[in-house]
Amino acid sequence: MPNRILVVLTLAVSLVCWGTVVLAQDDAGDPLYDVQPPEIVEDQPVFDVRPPEILEEEATPEELPKPSAELESFQLKSSASEHEQSDCLDLLSPSGASQYQYDEYDGCDEEVCCDCTQSCFAQTGEFWIRADYVMWWTRGMRLPPLLTSSPVGYPPGVWGETNTETLFGNSPVHQGGRSSARLSMGYWLDACNICALEGDYFDLGQNTSGFSGFSLGDPVFARPYYDVTTLRESSRVVAYPDQAVGQIQAGTSDYFESAGIRIRRYLWSHEPFSCADDCMSCTTGCYGGPCSLDDGLRFRLDLISGYRYYRLADRLTLREIRTLTTSALGTTGTTSVVDDTFRATNEFSGGEFGLIAQFQRGRWTMNLQGKMGLGSNRRVVRIGGSSTITTPGAATAGYSGGLMAQPTNMDTFVQSEFVVIPQFGLEIGYELNSHLRAYLGYDFLYWADVARAGDQMDRGINPTQIPPGQLVGASRPSFDFQYADFWAQGINAGLELRF
Repeated sequence: MPNRILVVLTLAVSLVCWGTVVLAQDDAGDPLYDVQPPEIVEDQPVFDVRPPEILEEEATPEELPKPSAELESFQLKSSASEHEQSDCLDLLSPSGASQYQYDEYDGCDEEVCCDCTQSCFAQTGEFWIRADYVMWWTRGMRLPPLLTSSPVGYPPGVWGETNTETLFGNSPVHQGGRSSARLSMGYWLDACNICALEGDYFDLGQNTSGFSGFSLGDPVFARPYYDVTTLRESSRVVAYPDQAVGQIQAGTSDYFESAGIRIRRYLWSHEPFSCADDCMSCTTGCYGGPCSLDDGLRFRLDLISGYRYYRLADRLTLREIRTLTTSALGTTGTTSVVDDTFRATNEFSGGEFGLIAQFQRGRWTMNLQGKMGLGSNRRVVRIGGSSTITTPGAATAGYSGGLMAQPTNMDTFVQSEFVVIPQFGLEIGYELNSHLRAYLGYDFLYWADVARAGDQMDRGINPTQIPPGQLVGASRPSFDFQYADFWAQGINAGLELRF
C-alpha cells in the first residue's frame, strides 16, 4: 500500500509541474503547441486528469526496463573517475582487458581500475629473468718496481739509475676492459605489481698479468729494493754474466664479484591517461589503436632495500730460480728458489638501499637507478715467503722468508671497517613484445679504502735476514695496512623475459 500511495503522489506532482510550465510559456507568448484552446464549458474542467491505474502487484526485476547502452557508458565512466586515485590505478592489469572495467583481482586487497589494453609499463607476468653481457673497466692495482734490467757494466738493475729498465712493475695493472655475464631474476608478490622480490649475481672473472724470462747472464735480471742498512737503493742479482744464470717470474691477478637479494616496493607513478578516457573499443593490444601508449610519458618510482655482498680479491706472486756460476756470490753451483706471495681480500657485507625510476613512452623505456651499500668491509692480507737452497755436496735446506716477504712482515692480517659503497645505473630499453625487452645500460660503482696486494709490499729490506742469514738491526720489511680507492664501470647489453 505505501508504494501505491507514493506512485500516485509522484504522478500528481509531475502533472502539476507540467501544467505550470505550460502556463508560464503561454504567458510569454510562445505556446508549446500550435492548437486552439478548447472552449470552456460551464461546470466542466479544462483538463480531464485521471490517475493511472494502480497495479495490484509490484513489477518484478525482470520486468523493469533496462538502461540504454549510453547510460551504461556514462555510469561506467563516472564510477572509474571516482576511483581514479586508487593506489592500484597506475598499476594496470597484468592480464589486460578488452574494455575498461571496475574489478577486483586475485591477490590485490583493493579494487583496481583496469586499462583496456595490457599494460606494457607494469611487469607482464609474475616472474622475470634478465641475462646481461657486460664489459667493465676497473681501477688497476698499483705495483712498485719488481723486476729490472740494465746494461752490463752498470749497477745491476738498481732502481733510480739512469740505465735501469723496468721489466715488470712501477705501473698499474688490470686497467683494461673485461667481459663477463650478469644474471638477475624477480617475482611479483601481488597482482598489482606493488611489491617484488628480486636477486642478482655477477662477476668480472679473473684478470691476470705477468712477466717471465730466462737469462744466461745477458740480459741482466735483478730485483730492486731499498736497503735500510745503507739507506740506498740496491738489488738482488738473478742473472749476470760470469756470476749467475737464472729465471724470473712475476704474476698478478684480481677477481671482483657481487650478489644481492632485495625487496622492491612501489612508491609513486604517473599515467598519461585514466580509466575515464574514451577507450572503450580498443582491442588491438598494447601498441596500436586508440589506446597506444605513444601519446604520453609513463613514470614509476620504486624503493629497493635488501642485502648486498661484494668481494674484491687480488694476488701478487714472485719467483726466482738462480744458479751461481762463480764464487763471487756464494758457492759455485748453488741453486736457490725464492718465492714471495702477497694476497689481499676485501669482503663487503651489509644492507642496500636505493631508488629505481622507470620511464616509458611507447615501446621505449629508460631506467635510472641509484643505490648504496652500507655495512662492514672485512680486509684480509696474507703475506708469505719461502726459500729453498741446494748446495753441491750438501742437503737441500728450506727457510722461511723470500726477499720481499720476510719473518718480520709475514702473517695474516685482518681488519674490519664500516663503509658506504654507492652505485649508479642508466638503462635504455625497447619492448620487443609484451614479454620480451632488449636493453643497453651503463653502471658505475665506487668502493673506498680497499686493500690491494701491490700496496702491501714494503720495499725497505734489511738484507741481513735474507735466507740463510739472521736478522741484525731494523725489523724490515714491516707491515701496515695501506688503502686505495676502487671503482668499476662499464656497459651491458641484455634481454629481459617476463612470464
